[in-house]
Amino acid sequence: MENSRYHLMSKTAYRRIVESSLLLMASIQPLVAANYWFDGGTVDITANGNGLASATANGNWNATVKNWDQGSSLAHVAWSNLSTDTAVFGGSNSKTVTVSGTVTAGTISMVNSGWIFSGGIVDTNIIDANGTGTTTFNSNLTGELLVKATGSTINLGSSAAFMISSDNSASLTSTTLALNQDANHIILNNAGALGAAGASVKLTKGAVNLGNTAAGSTNYNAWNLELNGGSIRSRFGVQTLNGPVTVTADSWLLTRAANDVGQDAKLVFSSTATIDLGANRLSLHSAANPDNSGIELNGAISGTGGLTLAQSLLTNAGAAGGVTTLSGSNTYTGDTLVNNGTLALSSTGGLKFLVGANNVSNKIGGTGTVSIDGLFTFDLTSASTLVNSSWNIVDVATLNESFGANFGIAGFTADGGGLLWNGSANGTNYQFSEATGVLSVVPEPAAAVLGGFGMLTLLRRRRQA
Repeated sequence: MENSRYHLMSKTAYRRIVESSLLLMASIQPLVAANYWFDGGTVDITANGNGLASATANGNWNATVKNWDQGSSLAHVAWSNLSTDTAVFGGSNSKTVTVSGTVTAGTISMVNSGWIFSGGIVDTNIIDANGTGTTTFNSNLTGELLVKATGSTINLGSSAAFMISSDNSASLTSTTLALNQDANHIILNNAGALGAAGASVKLTKGAVNLGNTAAGSTNYNAWNLELNGGSIRSRFGVQTLNGPVTVTADSWLLTRAANDVGQDAKLVFSSTATIDLGANRLSLHSAANPDNSGIELNGAISGTGGLTLAQSLLTNAGAAGGVTTLSGSNTYTGDTLVNNGTLALSSTGGLKFLVGANNVSNKIGGTGTVSIDGLFTFDLTSASTLVNSSWNIVDVATLNESFGANFGIAGFTADGGGLLWNGSANGTNYQFSEATGVLSVVPEPAAAVLGGFGMLTLLRRRRQA
């Protein structure tokens, strides 16, 4: 009898434990994400509506005003302020959303663009930017942010865009821009739009446009920028980036083609904006602007990848007939291909050439114009020592090239009026000719050969005239 009663009590206790556990588990289940459609209004709205179909007025966004709905058959409710929920902005009109304090959302979904967010702080993980107008954030953004575009309706061929005009230096710690299509774009209109110096910024697709007004020039915070595809584009004025850049997939730098003198866009990477290409290629489209502002890369460029001056396929990109200037001590060892416009190596700039077996080296090639006034460095550690070995360093047959008064070669000395440069390594004599653009192994420094190059030089200079 005692054992039976004990057994019965044990089963009862067990049942109570199980019931308590189930209640506890139910209380800690994750919240189910909900979608709320903004329906506008500055005061409580009691009538049924559907914010996805139309936004009726400018409105406030906080946790008290009932200007949200969850479907056409539901009464309006206040914003949940939960990080699991999605705030949907639809409608066909451009409206202003006034944010009070800090509002929290898991995702902001722009079913239609044209919205203006003003005041307060928006704490969200994801902004899905789509639509046919320009959505502008004057409100501060905070935390770790992903801006994406699931559609393809924001593009350089229209006025549509997604713009961040707020200073988020004190709030954003990292931003990923994954805009889905190459032509989808975002506009940054504030030096701290993507955080303070040191904030992580990653571009995986789309175009980042810098500057929104003809008179605007901005010196951006020194972000740690990763280019994993897409493009950086100066839209108006002088736009300067200051942080280090890492290229992890082929990417682009562009300037906008201006319509009027004085509106030219210039894209500047300061001396602190070093660029690590890795094994990737960075393409540059410098538009043929009236003022010829162009692209300036002042930081050192490294890696095994290369540069290409080319025509962008983006809509409204304009002709790539402008100037790209290299002013840093560059050590990248991929080819430099000038297929459109002009490449200028300034007097403070340098290019490195990794010389190997006969005819194996990186080079300057293409069909455009090259102005060389800086320093060449030949890494001859693994270079061939066989007489008559040669390397086509500057492809003068296809380029319109010129060498300036400040041109030089590290460790080499000028001979024959500066048109030949002689150096030695590996117990071997090497010579570079400005006339042919060729580095070669020679039996000995031969100034006497200059006479043979003289006619080539004359012909070359006549061709450039």
